[in-house]
Amino acid sequence: MIVASNFKPALGLKNADLQTVFPTFARLRTHIDMQRERLELDDGDFLDLEWVGSSNGPIVIMLHGMAGSADSPYIKGLMQEIIARNWRGVMMYYRGCSAEANRLPVTYHFGRTDDFSTLLAHIHQTHSDTPLYAVGFSMGGNILLKWLGENHQQTLIQAAVAVSAPYDLRSASANVRLGKGRLYQWLLMRDLRRYLNKKYNYPSAPIDIQQMKKVKSFWDLDEKVTAPLNGFKSAAEYYARTSCKPWLKKINTPTLILHALDDPMIPEKTLPTTEDLSEKISMEISPHGGHVGFVSGTLAQPVFWLDSRIMDYLTQQQTNNQRGPCQESAY
Repeated sequence: MIVASNFKPALGLKNADLQTVFPTFARLRTHIDMQRERLELDDGDFLDLEWVGSSNGPIVIMLHGMAGSADSPYIKGLMQEIIARNWRGVMMYYRGCSAEANRLPVTYHFGRTDDFSTLLAHIHQTHSDTPLYAVGFSMGGNILLKWLGENHQQTLIQAAVAVSAPYDLRSASANVRLGKGRLYQWLLMRDLRRYLNKKYNYPSAPIDIQQMKKVKSFWDLDEKVTAPLNGFKSAAEYYARTSCKPWLKKINTPTLILHALDDPMIPEKTLPTTEDLSEKISMEISPHGGHVGFVSGTLAQPVFWLDSRIMDYLTQQQTNNQRGPCQESAY
């Protein structure tokens, strides 16, 4: 089901670029108490987690965007809303995205759903009687939607929300090579170079860090780094196998997708149609909102609409479901 969103941009913030960057500067730098947990993996690597909130409320699992972290404005905003509602939250850093580089030569990527599965198994083992929900932003939205489609019989996640997810990675990659999209590509590439420089700064590294200076686009990065390091033959194969759009029809978990038509990173032509969505998906589309922006209110008193919309949906799903302890996973 595709419906019109009730989001209204703040006066003076209809511009997509302003919606996208405004939260970075306008969000209050409120301190949030987080508890770090390290999850050791069977392959010898690890995942770092950040926990917040009540000790006995439902748990919201958060997946950040590319080059994101617990300091990303959208993550901190949702954490504050989770705490205000006496829920719990946990954010998973992708491999290498916390303060310490991950141990194996592999990188995180848009289709890395196995780590999410491992995290879910861990949380279910330690919090077996707690309802679980999941929220993914941008890259995290792609990972979450793909996982839900791959594991359409799962029973651990009671409801999910994806915000500003890419649906066709090849088209999204091409889109940011053009026009104003190049600015976003440059900013993200800058952060990714820092990540790669930290991770592969040793003599026997599987990639030549000096060659990274010549990489100017996501396509080049994915062709020369992401694909070969993670078992894909090419960037084209990587995009085809990791895009979430083909998996949307299989999703059998109540899921809300939030998207703005003016998203400067995601081409409008790639948005799913009703035929692409399962009956469990509600997709809310607004004319404005940018990429993970959605700032309403006024410039003087901005309202970060995403925080309340996400938690309103999850709270309503909790009320609807009331099915007691989570059942065993079927994935």
